[in-house]
Order: sequence, then C-alpha cells, then structure tokens
Amino acid sequence: MPQQNKFFKNYDRLSQFANSEERVFVAFDTETTGLSSERDRVIEIGAVKFTVDGEIERFSALINPEMPIPKAASSVNHITDFMVKDCPKIKEILPSFTKFIDGAVLIAHNASFDLNFMNAELERNGFSRLSNTSIDTLQLSRWAFPHFAQHKLQFLAEKLNITVTEAHRATDDAFVCMQLFLRILTEKAHPERAFRELYEIVAKLRAKNGCPWDKNQTPLSIRRDLMEETFEAIDAITKNDVPHVREELGDVMLNAVMLSYMFEQENAFTVEQVLYDVCKKLVRRHPHVFPDSAGKSEMQEKPVNSDAVLSQWDKIKENVEGRNGNTLDEVPEYFPPLLKAFKMLKKASKKGFEWQNTDEFIAKVLEEWAEAEEARQAVQACSEGGEAFTVSGGSTELNEAQLHLEEEIGDLFLSLVNYSRALGVDPSIALDRANRKFKQRFIFVEDAMHNADVPMDKEHISEMLEFWRKAK
Repeated sequence: MPQQNKFFKNYDRLSQFANSEERVFVAFDTETTGLSSERDRVIEIGAVKFTVDGEIERFSALINPEMPIPKAASSVNHITDFMVKDCPKIKEILPSFTKFIDGAVLIAHNASFDLNFMNAELERNGFSRLSNTSIDTLQLSRWAFPHFAQHKLQFLAEKLNITVTEAHRATDDAFVCMQLFLRILTEKAHPERAFRELYEIVAKLRAKNGCPWDKNQTPLSIRRDLMEETFEAIDAITKNDVPHVREELGDVMLNAVMLSYMFEQENAFTVEQVLYDVCKKLVRRHPHVFPDSAGKSEMQEKPVNSDAVLSQWDKIKENVEGRNGNTLDEVPEYFPPLLKAFKMLKKASKKGFEWQNTDEFIAKVLEEWAEAEEARQAVQACSEGGEAFTVSGGSTELNEAQLHLEEEIGDLFLSLVNYSRALGVDPSIALDRANRKFKQRFIFVEDAMHNADVPMDKEHISEMLEFWRKAK
C-alpha cells in the first residue's frame, strides 16, 4: 500500500510548531498537463524556502513532459509545448528538488494534489516518495477564515492584499502560498486578530441584512443567555472537560461582545471603551506589577501573598477610585439570593466582621438549625391540618408562625453560606454540582423503576431508595 502523506493539522498549535527548532518551510506548487497523477505529468515546479523570519531561496524548473500539453492546461497556466521542448525531463529535476526540500515542512495549496503528482513522478522514476510533514494552506485558510465565501488561492490573495505577479505559474503560486501561510501564522497567533474577527461577525449579525434573531435581541433579552453560558462554562471547568471549556468560554465571550455591541449601537459606549476600561482598572489595581499605575499611592510595600494583594485592592478602590459608600451597597441588588449572600458575607469579612475559627462557624450553623427546628415545631403546633397563607386554612397564628419559620430557614441558609465561604467553597458552584448529581441519580432511579415495572409513589419508596443506593 502506498505511504500516506503526513499532514500537520493541529492548527491551534501552529505558532508553537512554526517557531520551534528553527523550523524551515518550503512552499511549492506544480503545474501539470491535467488532473490525473497517473496519466498526466508535471510541467513546472516552483518552490520558496523560508522561515518565520522570511525567504531564504527559490527553486524553479520548467519540465519537458514528453507528451503534448493539452490546450485546456495551457489556457490555465500559459505553458506551451514550445516553452518546454528543450527543457530537462522530470528525472533530471527530481534529485535537485528533493535536495532543496530535504528536512523542510512542505506548504502547498490543495497540497494533496501537488503531493500526489510529485510522488507519482518520483515512483515512476525510481525514487522514494516524499516523507516530509506537510501543511495544506487550503485547509488552513478554511480554519483561519471560516467566514470567507471561498478559499481559492487567488481569491485569498486578493482578499488579504497579497501581491500576485503571474497567477497559475508555479513559482508565483508558491510565493503567494508562503505569504498566505505567514499571514495566517502572524494574524491568527495573536488574540487581537481573533477578537477583531469576533467583533466583525457580531456586527454583521446585527446589521440591517444580518440575522433576524440576533437583530431582535436586546440587552434585557440576552441576560438569560449570558447566565446560562456562564454556568455551562463553570460546569465544563468543574468536570475538567477541556474541549467543552473551550467551546463554552467562546459562548461567554460571544454574549459579552454581543451585549457590548448592542450598547455601541445605541451610542451609550463602545466595545473599545469596555475593553480599555477593564485594562485601565487592571493596571490601576496592580501597582506591584505596573510601576506607573495610578494605584501606586496605595502600595506601601510590594505584596507578598494574595491576602496582601486583596487588601491593597480595597485601599485602591476606596482611596483612588472613590468608592466610599457603604460596603454592602457594592453588591448588586438583583443578584440571585445565594450569590448575593456569598458576596455580602465576603465583603463583611474583609472589614473584620468574621468568626475567628472553624468551631465558631459550626456553632453558628447549629444555633440557627436549632432555631429553625423550634420554629418548625411552632408551625406544626398550630397548623391543625390547615395550609398557611390560604383562605381556607391560613389563620393569623399559623401565618405568623410560617413567616417566622421562613425567616429562621433563611438564617440557617446564611450561616451555611458563611461556613462554606470560610472553607473556601463557593456555595453556588457547590449547589450546582449537587443539583447535577441529584438529577443524574434520580434519572437512574426513574429508569430503573420503569424497567422493573414498579410505580413511582410513596408506597414504593423502599424500592426507590434501593435503586438510589445503587446509583451512588
């Protein structure tokens, strides 16, 4: 079986690959008498040897194919029988070409075509097939520029302002191929190029002739998407599902850019301002990293640990940024209750309002548990089968008792959130994990009960609990 061509396809690591081990590349192209590597022949080879720092040397050869060049081929590459009649045959060219590319990574546009022709010529003339690692700039450009209408070499050259001297001639096409590769390498290796592309896509989606769904969204309607994508990213990170993390972080960024662009459309602020504001804030709050930071007045000495950094941040926020209001006013009013509790307790602790050891946190939880239990018993004592807050069963005494129980349960939750915070556990993330675990196990129980043809009701709780234990 013929040896397969070796392609580099891990494009996300292209920059690392290209800049390692003083990598040498050869962009090459062939012109042929037709499309079949078995029947047709190579009539021109052009190649450019280069590194990431630029061109090294070129290789160019017209070849006598020992067969007439079809008019269809000549109409494309403008190579005629007259031009090649006194040129060397392919067997005379192959040794110098293989020496030229020795040890190099081959770059070609629609590389399989050129490699198949070269390997066919090598085998016909008693030489070994090429073993070089290759990169196909056709596939690479589809990865780099997925929104382009097409990815033919001449189209890409025009789109990217790459100079074309003599299209469909091997040496010029090889040179264009080199320029395309280097352009992708330099532009896609930098986050600003990727961010610019995301911005342009969002702008196009929101444009007059864009997507009806995207144009219909508002900052209020997109809130849920932002929240859902954030939690999906958190879940992927928790599971260490790296491909999923990458995807979900992209979705989070998409929502952030989409929201920012909506405000830009309303002339409230621009995406650029959003980015520069956070850049200025990061520099301002890290005077220990950026010596010219506006926050340097609050740095008495270089912080040596995270606690010292956080303390410095608070001083900068208060004395440099002018955030002098009540501490808890900084917590958004409409945060989800669990997150709001966590943030308030965290801010209070920074002001020294904090239990001194773990035993005190536990004691507070137990105290609130006891008060909640006492409130539950009070509700039970006056319920007499009635339901609180209803017309038929909600007496004044029962309603007041139920409200008090609600209050005590809230205090219990708050003490558990504080205990969680003290242990370095984010309660929102912990609860989300518990939710997912419960869902997974309950689905197992539900399926098992269905397969056993046992009804899911109170009378069959023992069976359900047995399946629950198996689910664990």
